[in-house]
Amino acid sequence: MRNFILSETLGAYKSAKGMAWISIAVSFVLILIFGVSLYLSSTVYNIFQIEKKNIEIDVYIKGDIPEPFKNRLYEIIKQFAGVEDIDFISKEDALKVFSQRYPQYSDILGVFSEVPFPESYVIQLTPYWKRPDLIRHLVTEISVLPGVDEVYAGSDWIAKLSRISMLFIGISLILLVGLFLAISYVIYQTIRLIINARKELIEILDLVGATKSTIEIPYLINGTIYGFLGGLFAAIVLKLVIMGSKSLFFFKLPEYGVIYPLLVVIGLVVGLVASYLSFEEILP
Repeated sequence: MRNFILSETLGAYKSAKGMAWISIAVSFVLILIFGVSLYLSSTVYNIFQIEKKNIEIDVYIKGDIPEPFKNRLYEIIKQFAGVEDIDFISKEDALKVFSQRYPQYSDILGVFSEVPFPESYVIQLTPYWKRPDLIRHLVTEISVLPGVDEVYAGSDWIAKLSRISMLFIGISLILLVGLFLAISYVIYQTIRLIINARKELIEILDLVGATKSTIEIPYLINGTIYGFLGGLFAAIVLKLVIMGSKSLFFFKLPEYGVIYPLLVVIGLVVGLVASYLSFEEILP
């Protein structure tokens, strides 16, 4: 039984060797395109999650309000829904942060008679409130408080990054459906060609009592291997590009290990489904 399946699998491959490699090549190209799209989606989504995690609200205080009023403002802000923690940033603290981030401009500050930075509160948000709509609502509420000069949150940037992330994910899903249909069609036609070339042998096997599953297995193996190899080659090429990114692009690309086995599994599943459908249509 095992020898029959092996010999018939090899015989089926030899019946349409050229078309088999076309199927593998098409699978490779389409799965690689999907892999690149999936990688970009993962990268953008990862950046979005990092930026969302680090988001905070800066509340700049007017310079002429008395100390007790600042303390009262602190207590009011702390009571707002969504506020997890709040830190006071003095003018001196703001100067230190500026000097650390932009040391090349430290000398320019010497021309000022006093520290040219306002005092501020930095608000840390609870995870649920790190959403653009809720952040905008909180910014509006804080902006109208007496003693508040300006409020900055960067929620517009997070909203844009969220839309970009969703766009990439949508493109990846569309590509997944497209590659499934395209690869299925090519492998489907390849297996049909092989079955038609070996139809006489299949009919003989049927006459001598071979079960449908026994006859079908070699063709399922062929189609599955074509899809599997396409996915495997795509995963290898994508892995090599990412590994060599420092020499190719002068910066190191991040790794997402789950993508490579996923590409192989996608190729394998598409190949199996396409070969099964072609066999079922020709020999129901």
